[in-house]
Amino acid sequence: MIHQTKGRNIMKNCIDLHAHTTFSDGTFTPTELVQKAKDVGLSAIAITDHNCILGNEEAEAVGKKIGVEVIHGVELSASYDEIGLHILGFFVDSRNKELNEKLKTLRDASIDRNRKIFDKLRSLGLDVSYEELLALSGTQMHGKYHISQYLVSKGIVDSVKDAMELYLKKGKVAYVERSVKKLTSAEGINLIHASGGIAVLAHPIHYKSLNIKALEKLVFTLREQGLDGIEVYHSDHSSFATNAFLCLAKEYGLYVTGGSDFHYETIPHFSLGKGYGGLNIPYSVLELLYTKIGGA
Repeated sequence: MIHQTKGRNIMKNCIDLHAHTTFSDGTFTPTELVQKAKDVGLSAIAITDHNCILGNEEAEAVGKKIGVEVIHGVELSASYDEIGLHILGFFVDSRNKELNEKLKTLRDASIDRNRKIFDKLRSLGLDVSYEELLALSGTQMHGKYHISQYLVSKGIVDSVKDAMELYLKKGKVAYVERSVKKLTSAEGINLIHASGGIAVLAHPIHYKSLNIKALEKLVFTLREQGLDGIEVYHSDHSSFATNAFLCLAKEYGLYVTGGSDFHYETIPHFSLGKGYGGLNIPYSVLELLYTKIGGA
């Protein structure tokens, strides 16, 4: 239930298991994100930065101080049969050596890619500096959104959309291919399991090249590889899609999770915990996940 208190929407006993910080492509630091969760009344939040777990411990420490349960998470980029996937990991051990080493490799490749993007931008005669972006952002983990924001701040483009369309999207003049291949779906699932986590297929609606039969086949294959759950509740899921994914989860004996996929507040009508306004994920979803890892 959503309660109105002092002009704010307070979501009593609700959770958000998909949110990003400045350690990937979000605009809130881990501290700010957990405080935001507290402000809107969330009971728990999972930090799920892209290929990065560096913000988890900071978030947990803040959560303990202000009374918000923080789940250590990650969102891995992976692929299966040339299909790009995102796999969420919950309850990962953020000090796990194997996980940290693999993510460092991916992180270093991302930094190298960003430097090459800036080289291309400068070759076009643009007054840009990767070091300046580092100084402004305070982190080395940047997505195309951060670079786009930087280009807006420099007056080079009028909007993030313009930056993407003119320079950064695949096929555009400053696009750079990844130098390190994505993890396979099996590698991603195994990496999450090796760090003590639960592996969940993120936002299945995003795999637009798949019809429902192809998606069901994918889910079956991923379950055979060890997939534990499906992100049924998501900002981009219609009620029809949500029901379809609930049926998939039930058919294949998979856990159900959900989250807003919160990155920043500049998207109109988008907020932590609620997404575009239709989310209301109860704490019972998290309680069921705890049964998987034997916690309480």
